[in-house]
Amino acid sequence: PNSVERSNVSLSNGAGVDVTASDGGSIAVNARNLEMTGRSFLFAGIESGLGSDNSKAGNISVNATGAINLNNRSSIANLVRAEASGQGGDVSISASTLQVKGGAQVGTSTLSAGKGGNLSVDAKYVQLIGTSADGQIASALGTGAQSNSTGDAGDLTIRTNTLLVKDGAQVFTATFGSGNGGNLSVDAQNVQLIGFYAETPSVYTPSGLFANADIDAIGNGGNITIEAHKLLVQDAALIFAGTRTDLTSPSNGGSVTINVQQLRLQNGGQIGTGTRSAGRGGNLQVNADTVELVGFRLVGTDKYPSSLFSDSIAEVTGDAGDLTIKTNTLLVQDEAQISVESSGTGTAGSMTLNARSIRLDNNALLSANTQSAKIDPNREQATININSRDLIMRRGSNIFTNATGENVIGGNINIDTDVLAAVENSDISANSANFRGGNVRITAQGI
Repeated sequence: PNSVERSNVSLSNGAGVDVTASDGGSIAVNARNLEMTGRSFLFAGIESGLGSDNSKAGNISVNATGAINLNNRSSIANLVRAEASGQGGDVSISASTLQVKGGAQVGTSTLSAGKGGNLSVDAKYVQLIGTSADGQIASALGTGAQSNSTGDAGDLTIRTNTLLVKDGAQVFTATFGSGNGGNLSVDAQNVQLIGFYAETPSVYTPSGLFANADIDAIGNGGNITIEAHKLLVQDAALIFAGTRTDLTSPSNGGSVTINVQQLRLQNGGQIGTGTRSAGRGGNLQVNADTVELVGFRLVGTDKYPSSLFSDSIAEVTGDAGDLTIKTNTLLVQDEAQISVESSGTGTAGSMTLNARSIRLDNNALLSANTQSAKIDPNREQATININSRDLIMRRGSNIFTNATGENVIGGNINIDTDVLAAVENSDISANSANFRGGNVRITAQGI
């Protein structure tokens, strides 16, 4: 193993350590502070054409009592390269502060049959900021299985007091091959995701957390789990698990589970699951003391409402997952929305809201839409279930289910509440454009 022990370690101007080999060596850095800039690097893994089924690449371990700063497209990577054999090594980062910016990246990946290594980060503060100077490369933490690979991607785990992801930076697990994507787990006190946006949609790069089965993938996408005290998603930042593949791909999308005390989505912040393939989308589960969705963000002429969603897009056959929220108080305000939807032939999921108090204000929307004529005897689609002590709707807020297409049955709306108040042109309706709408059932002590 290559080991460096100094007060401070600095790599710059393309300097680096590369121990990629048949049975790749390990790299251990133990320092007070580590600074990497100017495309400097730490590389381990198995080189192309080398290794065997029993090969295991060495690990990269970086420990700093102070800060680890990566900038200007510097990278720490453990790779199983194309046509290599064997399993990739892990990357572990431990520091007081980890900052990754300017298109720098830390990750593991497989381009072959071997499984990619895991990536773990344990730091008091973790900050991912921006992109490379040309805007082409996101500052990132990630694990992946690349195109034409058959191995699974590794898992990504972050343990921190504060996680900040902003200005186009990303945290991700992904598969582009036949192997599965890894799971993404965050355990933190405070998580802030702040979007990067510009006046034209062509240069819009979303900041956020992602677990995708991506272009050319056959394998399934991983799950996202967030455990935190506060989670803030704003300015069109995104948390998403799903498929973004060829329409005929059987890839399934992963689920998103949010366990927090306070969840706030504002100015177009979004959390969702979805399928863009023949595979099914995962479920979205939110457990929180308070949930607030407020406002929207304009990016060019596109509007991004603050939203929680599960969807299956147009032309795809995959079924969308369910959306469930369990909270004491739910606020949806200023054109924010919660939705389940199928725009293709796959079924939409159902929405279930369990809350002590629900407030919908100023064009807030709860919607369940479908164009699917598929009937699953074990599962309703595009239905909204609300269980709350009180449900207050104001200023043009709506609860809608909609069906479009021949023989497409609309979803039901089931409301169980003590008090329902709908005022100032706020509506509840179950509709069908071409066939039969769903039922509206309300159980309440007062309306």
